[in-house]
Amino acid sequence: YAFVFSPYAGAILFITKNLFQNITTLRVKNILRNAIAMILLFAAAPWGMGYQHYLYVKPWSGLNFSMPEVVYYIRNYTKPDSLFLVPPIVWFMQPYAYRSTVVDYSHPGLNGYALEWKKRMDEITGIDIFGKDYKNSNNFYAEMPTERIKNIIKKYEADYYMTFNSGNLKDKFEKDKSFQLVYWDSEYLIYKIINSSF
Repeated sequence: YAFVFSPYAGAILFITKNLFQNITTLRVKNILRNAIAMILLFAAAPWGMGYQHYLYVKPWSGLNFSMPEVVYYIRNYTKPDSLFLVPPIVWFMQPYAYRSTVVDYSHPGLNGYALEWKKRMDEITGIDIFGKDYKNSNNFYAEMPTERIKNIIKKYEADYYMTFNSGNLKDKFEKDKSFQLVYWDSEYLIYKIINSSF
């Protein structure tokens, strides 16, 4: 969709160049004209009208980008430098909740970090993510034994553990004083790690 943005970018660059030329020569009428044109262009630009998802997904794709409630909790009640251990397909942590994750599918390793990304994905799912069972990675994550969860949290010094609210997962850490349930809804549970020394 670069063709949608390039006319705007070109027009803004052209008007900005003219604005600076007019400022240096003190042409007041032209300065006002350029400033008004720039304001109108910014107001009419696609990113000003909420079309940012069009860069990534066609609007007719049928995908649902409604924001889960958990995002608002994370943004408002956790520290910005918090580290989360999350299910593999949680897509909203970095772009919308603005929090770091140990690893997730949405942000694969780039520039030499691909091997580290794969190692971490294999570790939190217990499977080879490039194998045939990768579609079941969330199920493997949800069924991960408690000791393994604790080892991963300790290794990466995660501050929160996020999992799915299904079955008996809410009771999994009920008696464990190292985990404090701080958020739950119909989809997710979030535990704050009180003591990672285990």
